[in-house]
Amino acid sequence: MKKYEIERKALELRNKMGIYSLSHEDILRDRLEENGYFLFYHPFGKQDFSGASYRQATIRVIIINSSYPLGRQNFTLAHELGHIELHKDLNIIDLNDFSKEKEREANVFASHFIMPGDEILSISSLPHDSIWTVFDVMMLSQKFRVSYEAAFNRAHEIFGKRMVPEALRNIRVRETAEVFGFSLELYVPTKEHYMSEKLYVDKILRAYKDQKISMGKFLSLANDIGLDGYKILDRIREEKNVRDR
Repeated sequence: MKKYEIERKALELRNKMGIYSLSHEDILRDRLEENGYFLFYHPFGKQDFSGASYRQATIRVIIINSSYPLGRQNFTLAHELGHIELHKDLNIIDLNDFSKEKEREANVFASHFIMPGDEILSISSLPHDSIWTVFDVMMLSQKFRVSYEAAFNRAHEIFGKRMVPEALRNIRVRETAEVFGFSLELYVPTKEHYMSEKLYVDKILRAYKDQKISMGKFLSLANDIGLDGYKILDRIREEKNVRDR
């Protein structure tokens, strides 16, 4: 897929979800859940797995490894969203099943979705042709609530290697943030346990009732997040009986 096509898709989805600012710390999570995405955060440990995504019928799941710093988690969230939106020919998005090309496409989507170029240009207070500093990159990181690395890569892409020197890439991020008086929130692991359980259950129930998935698939999807599908259906029947009395 062409880069400009990916950018257009990312910006269209961002606008559709009503994401105009990242000042609210949970805005990405809130908007995704409001639009039917099930989110699952768990500290899986620092391994070659930052996130994964899964799609079955109308069920869309994004899994985030909360053992990594919050800024990285936010970019991973947008990256996995990119897989779901761009690679719709796949029902199950596996941890290790993507080509380098699909990974590149998901990264392009995430960069434009979470850090739109027009917004970066509009907030940049640097004089024309100024050379960026570590402080400028960290300001970008703070503004868009992503890792320092993601902010550097985006600035480097937009302004070029002369204005954003490669020497700015590798720094001691936490120590530098402390020197400048920035919060360390984005640069430390959250180790959060979180899932959109009600949203997920509503989705698989609706898919089952609309005959988009079988009973077996419903039970399997419930079991995927540690729930007993039979108990869910029993509870629904009991609530219906109470209403009908």
